[in-house]
Amino acid sequence: MVYCGTIFAVRAITEGLRKEAFGNNVRTTIISPAADMSELPETMTDLRLKSASLASLSFPLTPKELRKSPTYCTLCLNQSNYGYHL
Repeated sequence: MVYCGTIFAVRAITEGLRKEAFGNNVRTTIISPAADMSELPETMTDLRLKSASLASLSFPLTPKELRKSPTYCTLCLNQSNYGYHL
């Protein structure tokens, strides 16, 4: 539950910042990979969720790909119109 709560908090804070900063030349984005290679599935105690999580890793993002995400988002935002929401 803590993981889900922190993910929601980051999304809510970022969305609030986006709305508050609108018109001030500030852009926000959230990088939320669906499946990545991390230790999270190994720490799950619910076997059903753990099994589903491990099954979703058939095409996981690698740490190297995740490190490129901020650069990719910056490039996309720089090429878009102001206010475009990825």
